[in-house]
Amino acid sequence: MQQISNEDRQYSVVLAIISISRGLNLDLVAEGLETEVQARYLRAHGCSTMQGFLFHRLMPVGGFVNVPNS
Repeated sequence: MQQISNEDRQYSVVLAIISISRGLNLDLVAEGLETEVQARYLRAHGCSTMQGFLFHRLMPVGGFVNVPNS
């Protein structure tokens, strides 16, 4: 997910991808979220599954296994 700016027509592309995934009854995962603005935009348009630095930084597998317990 890159910065979304309407002047670059990225809003239209993101909305089209969300619409296509709904139409095909697919689960959609937005990757690469870095800001709360991006997350709010996606939530407002029906995308509820997201991942990226906004939620957690990269870590070794051993650390990842313990995240649900923290």
